Amino acid sequence: MPLKTAAAPRLPPAPSGSWSMPIKIDPKFEIMILSTTTARAMTAAPEITTRTIFTMEDALRELDAITRWWLDHSIDRENGGFYGEIDASGQPVAGARKHLVLHTRLLWFFSEVGRAGGDRECRLAADRAYRYFNDHFDDPGFGGAYWSLEADGSVADDGKRSYGLCFSIYALCAYYRLTSDTSAITKARDYLAALWEHARDDEYGGFIESFNRNWTPAADMRLGDDDLDAPKTMNTHLHLVEACTALHQAAPNARSRKALRESIDLFIDHVLVADTPRLGLYFDRQWNELPAVESFGHEIEASWLLWEAAEALDDPVVRTAVRPRALALAERVLSQAMTAAGFVQDRPDGNGDPSESTWWVQAEALVGFLNADLLSGDDRWGEAADTVWAFTQRAHIAPGGVEWRSQGAPSDNAPDPHYRAGAWKGPYHTGRAMMEAARRLSILEAG
Repeated sequence: MPLKTAAAPRLPPAPSGSWSMPIKIDPKFEIMILSTTTARAMTAAPEITTRTIFTMEDALRELDAITRWWLDHSIDRENGGFYGEIDASGQPVAGARKHLVLHTRLLWFFSEVGRAGGDRECRLAADRAYRYFNDHFDDPGFGGAYWSLEADGSVADDGKRSYGLCFSIYALCAYYRLTSDTSAITKARDYLAALWEHARDDEYGGFIESFNRNWTPAADMRLGDDDLDAPKTMNTHLHLVEACTALHQAAPNARSRKALRESIDLFIDHVLVADTPRLGLYFDRQWNELPAVESFGHEIEASWLLWEAAEALDDPVVRTAVRPRALALAERVLSQAMTAAGFVQDRPDGNGDPSESTWWVQAEALVGFLNADLLSGDDRWGEAADTVWAFTQRAHIAPGGVEWRSQGAPSDNAPDPHYRAGAWKGPYHTGRAMMEAARRLSILEAG
């Protein structure tokens, strides 16, 4: 990719003051993850805040609610680990498979919240998730992790997915940062090595999507029924960037730095469509884009994940290359995906009805818009985040501290026809959004 040499602005540090509980969220910035009662003790003068609807205290309060719900509802005390699915009423679905994506996201979430707040329950939940991962998901024969298990912990789908390994690395790094358990970071590095050995396409670059247990290419590359059968995807390469960022933050060395740089270059060179602020979703081996409907949700998510990766790499040339691309992706979403109802639609063919709103898209929009605010200083982004938060409170956050509805609802007491938790729905998008939003709002509210 063509890289310029001019320096790019850095995300400013969190304001200093007499806060309690300083928590190191990454090597470069310190923020306060506070309980709701201590969030009011900020030393930054409240009169200079630019946030009027979505505040740091809102984010921390919602993080508390999300954490409490998952601690109360997700732990499978009969079969071990965590339930594979929880219905709309909060009850576990008998016999539901346990999927790698949900499990690693739970391991990541409890590790991050435990590290941020020092909560013993989260630490115990993270320990439980780590043990179960090693005992049941990790493949001792061929390396990597199984895609899914039966409810009793026996192997259901022994295939390997690059996407799943990326989330495994991400989660293992979080657990290492919580516990300093060297077995976790060793496993993360082993999984990264497995990706480079088995999934990396040495001829055309990038990473192949799916494999059988022994790492021979799978006949069907799809992660889910709605995906195209394509050997390379935006989704996997986006979360490869995320995994490499986490590894370099947790235990930086020359290998992690090289992997992170390669993942950023791949995403910019191939996934970002040339001369446009748009992401291709599916590709053949030669990186020819395959026809698919655009995903605004992934574009706003990519906008801030790419910037986080550039910050972790700490290379001014890369930051200069990433910053305008991150802002262009956010601008595309704001201009084309923001609806009159106040939510970001995922697909361009939507009609703007609140029932089309998807929980994870709103979560990513909150972080993406606040990140654009910090990068640009343009008040439009904070206003957009406020709008999305107001809609999310009405349409996704049910009263009583319940996990977010997956789809938008016309009122806060409307019944939810969808599950609260499952293979693709965990506390990753919502919980991460509240943590990342709190970090950015702490800076914005300090003026």
